[in-house]
Amino acid sequence: MTRQRDDDTGPRPELPEDDERAWREALDGVRPLPPAPPTVVPRAPATPRAPLTDEAVRSGPWDVELDGERHRGRAPDVAVELLRRLERGEFPVDARCDLHGMTRDEAAAALRRAVDEARHADRRTLLVIHGRGTHGSERRAVLRAFVRQWLCRAEVLAFATAPARLGGPGATLVRLRRPR
Repeated sequence: MTRQRDDDTGPRPELPEDDERAWREALDGVRPLPPAPPTVVPRAPATPRAPLTDEAVRSGPWDVELDGERHRGRAPDVAVELLRRLERGEFPVDARCDLHGMTRDEAAAALRRAVDEARHADRRTLLVIHGRGTHGSERRAVLRAFVRQWLCRAEVLAFATAPARLGGPGATLVRLRRPR
């Protein structure tokens, strides 16, 4: 036969009468401890993340291709045909994001806002205008490379250099996932 424990932790085996009496005598006068104050564990300082490089993008789960001034990329679960249609500009542009003159941090915030707003409004194709400029210290297209790296994320299906009529190498078309 089993009995329910006094502390409601489940059934316990029946003890012989002598053991039961000894146990009760041993516990006589015992009181539960007061609850311990909450323990606050300080959060470790954030480790700065190394900037994502084109090499890291190419070796990641995304299929990214770079060809001179042109780029294209797709998430692993996206068909190549969707990427080709995006490159040809077959999807109507639903939203635009102009990054001209912005720093990387400003561009990141603007991109985040544009993607969130577009997805919230169920707009699927975003035109990101970054320019072809080589205003960085290394005389390369700083924002174009940054945009390509930033876009390798879950809410993006694919991206590609825009066709000439939409800005060519100075712009990137982005196809977004539907919000869940």
